Amino acid sequence: MAAFSEWACACEKVKISTGNNFSYLHGDCCCDDCNIRHRVAADKYCGPADKKQHWTSFAPNDTVELYGAYGGAMEVTSGRENIGYFRCGIDSKTGTWSKKHPQFPDTCRTVTLYAKCCGVWIGFHGPPNSLVPVHFEMNPRGLSGWTRKEEADGFQYTVFSTKFVDTTGVKLNPPLKKGDVGRMPPFRCCGCGTGTMCGLMPWLCCSKMDAAKCCMCCPASCCPCIAGKIKDSAFESAPPGATELNGKQIEYICDLPDADKYLKFPLKEAALSQAPLSVEMGKSQQ
Repeated sequence: MAAFSEWACACEKVKISTGNNFSYLHGDCCCDDCNIRHRVAADKYCGPADKKQHWTSFAPNDTVELYGAYGGAMEVTSGRENIGYFRCGIDSKTGTWSKKHPQFPDTCRTVTLYAKCCGVWIGFHGPPNSLVPVHFEMNPRGLSGWTRKEEADGFQYTVFSTKFVDTTGVKLNPPLKKGDVGRMPPFRCCGCGTGTMCGLMPWLCCSKMDAAKCCMCCPASCCPCIAGKIKDSAFESAPPGATELNGKQIEYICDLPDADKYLKFPLKEAALSQAPLSVEMGKSQQ
């Protein structure tokens, strides 16, 4: 099997042809939504016991690993009946559940896809393309031939949402700082990497722009996002507040009886629980 050509879940019932088309391959996300998404899937895990650690653990730096793909290139090749959907968004300002994106309540159509057969999360519609949802942030642990590649600071090249580290408890290493994006992906034109504008005028590259806007650096034939098309209906999005997608129920994690446990971030909670002890130890040493 060629590297990066196929995505498969833990039990290998769900398989997806990637089309070998990516916006980036090595990303770490520090955001609250991804942290919750990963823990929800970990609780759903029912796959092979010897693969549980691989699928449910966070990255070594406590982030969630991602790679960027395009709906215009991906296709489910087996296990379509095992694909399920859930939403787990929160209002970052209040730390409370939100069934609609607080910044884009009428436009954000993000849904998380997961494999019901083993519980692992597959991917979700990327926030940058919430209006024309053709870009996906995918779980790289199912991508054939994928291995983690870190920079000197212990993070992969692309780093998202470092402004959330105070919430999730992720610790940054220099030169990374808190901000909307910690380190942007290498400039590529929707995965093709051949557009002349990509290097000379990267702000015109459609990987930096909303998918609804025309790519000015390469022909439409090389750009799966150019028309905002989804190749396979499994990757369609849903309107804010929708209860079904492709005839399947969208599970809202906030409706679970014990949903609020996901609003407590393990690293942050651990730090808080240790704080009084540190204070007392400091006093005893004075």
